[in-house]
Amino acid sequence: MKIGNVLALAVLTALTASNVCTAYYYDGNVIPGIDTVIEEGDICQLLVGFACPGSITIDFFGEHISNAIVGGSSHLNIFGGDINLITVTDSSSLNLYAGQISCIRAGGDSVVNVFGYDLDYANVGGSHGDGWISGFWADETALSIDIGESYTYSHIALHDIAIPEPATLLLLGLGGLAFLRKRRV
Repeated sequence: MKIGNVLALAVLTALTASNVCTAYYYDGNVIPGIDTVIEEGDICQLLVGFACPGSITIDFFGEHISNAIVGGSSHLNIFGGDINLITVTDSSSLNLYAGQISCIRAGGDSVVNVFGYDLDYANVGGSHGDGWISGFWADETALSIDIGESYTYSHIALHDIAIPEPATLLLLGLGGLAFLRKRRV
């Protein structure tokens, strides 16, 4: 299921968070969904995986989330957008690939995966005093994410993505051309 404009879908009948697996709150309305891609729209609160026995995956490419909470055994993948706070609990996972994330918190058996390069984290400082993650996303955009609680560190996994240098790509391309040329002769 793809959600285009969250405002247009907010006309759905109101549900409570206890009877849906995933809820997107915008101006008090609730939008249920399972294994959803959110491409645009401002979201007040995003709840993933609560009151649901299975696993849910949400891919977010949107514009803004004020507050996201991921629980159960669900997964939230962030590919862009601006997010104030993400809280990850239970056995859920958060995968960060891009975007402007202000603060993360993690507890339980959850995992926070950060994919980029030149990644590092400090356990002191930042806006909350509990440290931050810094580095670059794969698209070379700088990242700086505050850590909301000191216990979050044991849940963070930094994944450095190898980005080939332009000269390496050029040599690989020339080698491929030479290989093709030999085969034709």
